Amino acid sequence: MTTEILTYSADTPRSVADARHELAAQLARWGCARVSDSLLIFSELVTNAIKHAGGATRIVVVHKDRTLRLEVHDDTHNVPTVRKSDGAPGGFGLRIVPQLSESWGWEQNATGKIVWSNFDCCVEDQA
Repeated sequence: MTTEILTYSADTPRSVADARHELAAQLARWGCARVSDSLLIFSELVTNAIKHAGGATRIVVVHKDRTLRLEVHDDTHNVPTVRKSDGAPGGFGLRIVPQLSESWGWEQNATGKIVWSNFDCCVEDQA
């Protein structure tokens, strides 16, 4: 059982793009078959932290055997909410995350909260 952990932070759209490029390269090295799903979830969670919490103070990516866990930490205790579909642009992030994740959620900690997503990442032999 091998566990690898990557840590990033992001507080601007440019830093999200930089971290996403680094993660894409690492997912390829790990042989993850769900790179696009992983990057989409990563982008949605981190962008939400920037837009609604002033930035992602810590982003943790844990790769353990066939699973991937994405954790986005921020400094607010605001509860993540799914926006109503009112025709306004955007607001689909927390609608997409549960569709692509095995499980997802959030938890408060002493400094803010962690929004996380877990999924089976390395399923190339089942494709």
